[in-house]
Amino acid sequence: MNPNLQALNGYDNVTVKPLVKHILSKELNLFFDKVCAAVVDESNEEFRIAAFASLKEDPGLHQLVPYFVQYVAEKVTHNLDNMFILTQMMNLTESMILNESFHVDPYVRTL
Repeated sequence: MNPNLQALNGYDNVTVKPLVKHILSKELNLFFDKVCAAVVDESNEEFRIAAFASLKEDPGLHQLVPYFVQYVAEKVTHNLDNMFILTQMMNLTESMILNESFHVDPYVRTL
């Protein structure tokens, strides 16, 4: 039986484990922030191209896949009328798919 349901039903000796969040290194966090800023910056095409190239080629970024998937989903749902943002999210998704060290298969449904 689910521990949360047991606790609701009055079973007092049930322990509920807290959710454990994945913790990213400062470097990965900084990289994620920089890529997110780059892909939506209309004024700096070189910055965007470099961000997409890095996502396509860097093997050590696989921990960021769920974060990028969530970012793409959020940007798409909130910017349906902005063709630039939608195009950049498609480019970001393509970059993740082309990176062989990213395993995006479990996230296809979200994308």
